[in-house]
Amino acid sequence: KREAMAMEGGDFPVNDAIKDFVFDMRQSCRMSLRQDEVDALYGIKFPELSRTYYGEKDATWPGVDAIASMAETKDRTPDEYFLCFYKEMTYRYLFQHGKPSVQDRIDAWNNYCSLFDFVIAAQDVEMVANEQWTFDIINEFIYQFQAFCQYRTDLTRREPEEIEVLKANPSAWAVQSVAMYLKQLIQVSNVTSILEAHRQIQTPSQYIDVSSQTTPSKLHFDLGYFAIFGLSRLECLLGDYHACLSVLDPIDVFSGQEIYHKVFACYLNLYYHMGFAYLMMRRYKDCIRVYSMIVSPINRMAKTGALSHVTNDEGFVRKTADKMAALLVVAMSLTPGIKVEDLVLNFSKDGYRSFADRMSQVEDGNMEGILEKACPKFINPAVPDYGKGLSLGFEPVRRQVELFCKHSAHQTSLSKIRSFLMLYKAIGVEKLARFHGSSPDDFRCELLALKHLLSQKESGPGMTPLEGELKSALDVHFFVNDDLIQIDEAERITRHESYFIAEIHKTSQVVKQINERAARQAEIIAARRAQRARSQYED
Repeated sequence: KREAMAMEGGDFPVNDAIKDFVFDMRQSCRMSLRQDEVDALYGIKFPELSRTYYGEKDATWPGVDAIASMAETKDRTPDEYFLCFYKEMTYRYLFQHGKPSVQDRIDAWNNYCSLFDFVIAAQDVEMVANEQWTFDIINEFIYQFQAFCQYRTDLTRREPEEIEVLKANPSAWAVQSVAMYLKQLIQVSNVTSILEAHRQIQTPSQYIDVSSQTTPSKLHFDLGYFAIFGLSRLECLLGDYHACLSVLDPIDVFSGQEIYHKVFACYLNLYYHMGFAYLMMRRYKDCIRVYSMIVSPINRMAKTGALSHVTNDEGFVRKTADKMAALLVVAMSLTPGIKVEDLVLNFSKDGYRSFADRMSQVEDGNMEGILEKACPKFINPAVPDYGKGLSLGFEPVRRQVELFCKHSAHQTSLSKIRSFLMLYKAIGVEKLARFHGSSPDDFRCELLALKHLLSQKESGPGMTPLEGELKSALDVHFFVNDDLIQIDEAERITRHESYFIAEIHKTSQVVKQINERAARQAEIIAARRAQRARSQYED
């Protein structure tokens, strides 16, 4: 293949297939504005050409100079707007499959600035891209920012030449600029007003006719829409969990008819970071609900082979699902009385063999190790002191995990009180304090602390992610009347839908097996009859 390539544009070999792809992509995106052609070129042709010609280690797509002649305007000048999209694709491929240098990271930032400046100006709206492409742009933007912050703070592994480049570019990937671009994309697209207006009339975002809305183009709408998720993820990486959830106000995060369901990676990222924000805000029931809605279905899709139809990176999806399962264990360990039998059964069937092991690790006090592996890779956006040469890349993760474990350790110590309360309908404060091994005054304080820590917001239908009704996560209700503790067991709601759904699923599997066996038997009988007929004919 390489021998057949013609050398053009420096050291990059560019053959006819690559040139045709660039030409066709520009024609579809900028000239004919055909959405179906863009879907085929971006979703099928681009990965296919990447595997065929650039599948080797450290192989990269040709630079702009090599293919600029395939992306020219009518006056024979390079189409800078389209070339920004092309460069974004090539840098993304480099970051995913190669080893980007420090200059590559700076150049990628400059290209994002140029690309978003074109979009925010909204002067050229003749550009078509699909939802997957626009999400990939925003998602890669946040990923490269995260990778650059980690790269910049790990100075013990940097060469002097790399540090000099970093010193010369202090404004590259500045957190203020990253957040500014995301917010401006949301603002120029007018996506927030559009989504809120349609939510009031209960119209899911999948049914919005973008052409009739007050937005410059569908590309602007899609970029603004996915910028909401990008900004939410950014706030989570910075440790601002309140902002992480508040950014999602225009999105109906629990609806099955939203645009983000068209892009499985967006759906996965949303629930991972939203669930983690709930966990860190002590909204454990919401965290359990979010993670239980996505983890088990992912494993069912993996078992049936359906996962390969919704993502090109099954390994990443499985790894993220495993992280969410670990965080689910942590949330359940901090929510007394939560029914876990069905969840444990589902996880064991779906392949989470380490689920019970993780639960025992949490009970043994090894929550910190689980969190460090399952939490997002937090970032320190500040420019480091290059003269000290320290490695601070893991410091944000360590701080977040330490703070959470310190808080949860206090809550875990209070779980013993719940065990005592479950045994009585009424008991004196002094008597129960004696069982607990503390003074009556200290025990009163601990009772109040238990009530306070497990009073948490719980979202419901029609609420934004940040909203919620204040409820108790305790499965036993109690109050102190003078020196007497009165206990009222929480109302238990018996639900049977999980059992019937599981039995229906089992029955459908049995029927499927019977039908397959009957079909195979019919094929065998038909083959035998045909063989007999041929034998009789020959005789």
